[in-house]
Amino acid sequence: MPVGAGDADGLRAQILASDRELNDVLNRLESTRNGRLIPALLSELGLVLDRHFAHEEASQGLFAIIVAHAPAHAEACRQLRSEHWHLRTNLSALVDEAGASLVDVPLLEASLGLARRLRDHERREKGLLVRALAHSANVARSPPRD
Repeated sequence: MPVGAGDADGLRAQILASDRELNDVLNRLESTRNGRLIPALLSELGLVLDRHFAHEEASQGLFAIIVAHAPAHAEACRQLRSEHWHLRTNLSALVDEAGASLVDVPLLEASLGLARRLRDHERREKGLLVRALAHSANVARSPPRD
């Protein structure tokens, strides 16, 4: 069920704030040249991802909005939601590794690889949202059929 206009504005604001927060942490992770900062950045990323994914997976979150506007995208949303678990599991393993040893080149490379996968994941989510909203707008503009 689509959310009301006021609810939609609030959800939109939460999603945008969550996106900014995620991008901020990813930018810092990708640009750090100090390996000693990696464990703290990975831990912070974990906290940010928990909130970010919760907004997307909420009963009226990003995936619900997409499916409400374009039910045909339900399977793509299910796949993206499944990726959340894989991304979070991968991040948890990196956090454990960072806490158990000195930060080395493989850990830094794995962290940057995770950042790339997260950015790709976010790009696909936003693309799906844009297509769903465009579909909904096209349906609304279509003349009624007799």
